[in-house]
Amino acid sequence: MDRLSQLLNRFSLSAGVFYTGNICGVHDFDRDERRGHVHLIKRGPVRLVGVPGGGISIVEPSLLFFPRPDVHQLIADDRDGADVVCASIQFGAGGHNPITDALPSLVLVPLAQLSGAQPLLELMFEEAFADHGGRQAALDRLCELLLIRLLRFCLDRGIAKGGALSGLADARLAKALTALHADPAREWDLAEMAEMAGMSRARFAVHFREVTGETPADYLASWRINLAQGLLRSGRPLKHVSHEVGYGSASALTRAFVRKVGASPMSWLRQAQARGRPDDDAAPTRRVRARRPVKQVRRSVAGDRPALPSMAETNKGCAVSSFASYQSTLIVMALAALLLVVQLIVADLTAIQQRHKAGYPIPADSSQFLFRAARAHANTNESIAAFALLAITGILLAASPRWLNALALLWLAARSVHMLAYYLNRKPLRSAAFAVSLLALLGMLATVVLG
Repeated sequence: MDRLSQLLNRFSLSAGVFYTGNICGVHDFDRDERRGHVHLIKRGPVRLVGVPGGGISIVEPSLLFFPRPDVHQLIADDRDGADVVCASIQFGAGGHNPITDALPSLVLVPLAQLSGAQPLLELMFEEAFADHGGRQAALDRLCELLLIRLLRFCLDRGIAKGGALSGLADARLAKALTALHADPAREWDLAEMAEMAGMSRARFAVHFREVTGETPADYLASWRINLAQGLLRSGRPLKHVSHEVGYGSASALTRAFVRKVGASPMSWLRQAQARGRPDDDAAPTRRVRARRPVKQVRRSVAGDRPALPSMAETNKGCAVSSFASYQSTLIVMALAALLLVVQLIVADLTAIQQRHKAGYPIPADSSQFLFRAARAHANTNESIAAFALLAITGILLAASPRWLNALALLWLAARSVHMLAYYLNRKPLRSAAFAVSLLALLGMLATVVLG
């Protein structure tokens, strides 16, 4: 059995895809102490926030693997969004294991660097962004294959930071570790392991610690305890487990267990079972900010799960959520209608006060407030029609939210100043405000045309 298969045989890989489709805006992912997270970016750009060193901009198709995920965010463009596949990854019973413990907190690999994985990726994307039968099961299995490819990549490139993967990546240590992993119950000694590695005992001990970060004895003890934890979770009695992992008695295993874990085997098992109840066993949640109401999915790696959203559903979610990008423009439309109503009320109250008869023309005398109020209302009425047409067209055509929102606010400010200037009979200010509102409308027209 090869070096990687031994690890996966002891700590079986289980993947659960919990989201596929298009994301827009800010997406939060919670800390997960039992599972890793995978984000497969088919199309970006995407900004990753919540990693050491600040944010990372991802502009090419990439694979992100969080072996021990902390709180993090994916931020996609509000207008175009990004196409992603998100999954939870579990090795063995979850939690600490020699595979994920040996990897850095984030493994980021451009897909172009995963040699030979292109056919697998094409098949995975086909399943992710279509509605074939058995889609969930196919995606889960394909994700597991992709993770195996990634682990091979980590071994070949020396990405692991100590532990089992670093040891297996070392040509000399790999021989000893492969034998140790295959037969953990054997009474191993330093001379035997050094001979397998083709090294002297002293050189082997130094080199082993330099590569894995542990002494050979500590590594063997950790490996045995990890195996014991998995066997205990499966329901094996303690006395049987002790012999299977290389300890002569249950008390010997208990002493080693306490040294490594800080609790007795049975105390640890009770705590692990409490943490593993259904309420705590849910898969990572993709929390979407309220302003980006894209569908979210919770699922369990081992338990029942809801169906993945189809591509049509996720596209619909982004289409609906895209209106939130134009929140300022929509608010300006509402305020513009309110401004028009206020001007109408002012003009009507002035006409009543001056006992002007309805249906009769208002004298064109700019010194009269009634004439100025009526002209302010008529002018705003004409301008609002053009503004509403441009705003609605811009939103439907997905014009730049930044420019459309900014120009809408500028237009509203100019129209408000224009109204006050009419009321106060300030002709230069009124003319300037009119010019600014006209430029704002022309800017909106250019934004709609140019996108």
